[in-house]
Amino acid sequence: MHSARAFLCGAPVNPVAALRITETINGRPLIIEVAPIAKDRWRAQVARVPGATMALMPFYGTTAAEAAEHLASWLKRASSVRRP
Repeated sequence: MHSARAFLCGAPVNPVAALRITETINGRPLIIEVAPIAKDRWRAQVARVPGATMALMPFYGTTAAEAAEHLASWLKRASSVRRP
């Protein structure tokens, strides 16, 4: 089994394996699921919770860390927008 560090460093991985990363965004814990979809191509999305709806698009990167960072950055920006 590959370690989380191997996933984040772009080491060869099992194509069906996924990595779950917990991020705290504006005080809320979220689980980001990152999975390899092609060579040098990773998809990050908020992990689905049973019974909850999910309408958030995935984010992509050349490594697991990059894909997760794109998603986390967007979530931080989106949740900090003040509404009237």
